[in-house]
Amino acid sequence: MKVWMLVAALSLAPSPQAVNLTGTWEWHGPAGWQRILLTLKEENSRLSGVIRMGPGSDEPATPADFWEYFFDPVDFRISNGSVSGNTITFEQIVWRRSQSLQTSIWSVGPPTASGPVSETTFVYRGVVQFDQIVMTREVRSDKKDPWSLGVHKVQFVLKRIK
Repeated sequence: MKVWMLVAALSLAPSPQAVNLTGTWEWHGPAGWQRILLTLKEENSRLSGVIRMGPGSDEPATPADFWEYFFDPVDFRISNGSVSGNTITFEQIVWRRSQSLQTSIWSVGPPTASGPVSETTFVYRGVVQFDQIVMTREVRSDKKDPWSLGVHKVQFVLKRIK
């Protein structure tokens, strides 16, 4: 009898549902001008795509989008992306060539100019809940980099738009 009850309980337990992550996900900051677009493609538990920091369209639709005239978007390819049930992980690598202690140049790819290069890896972990991803971004500091801010985590929620 106990075995039958255990089998019945296991069959009624929620099973992880397959989540289709392919598409575009968006986060807007509370100030209105902050935006992250995440375009994902999922294939066989592997995740690839681009994370865009900046505007989501070429034409600002509202006054809150006018900041796009002052900032260019930056696209970063994600790497090491994986999917397990409703959890995702991926990395964003940013290279920076320091010119001096006062200035630095950020790059979406390895810098080609000479000078010291710093590589920072942002690690993203997310849990998919319906048409939202609760995402945590973590970065670890590079002690040799004077611009590094230390270890920090940021949490935000992306919503599916396409």
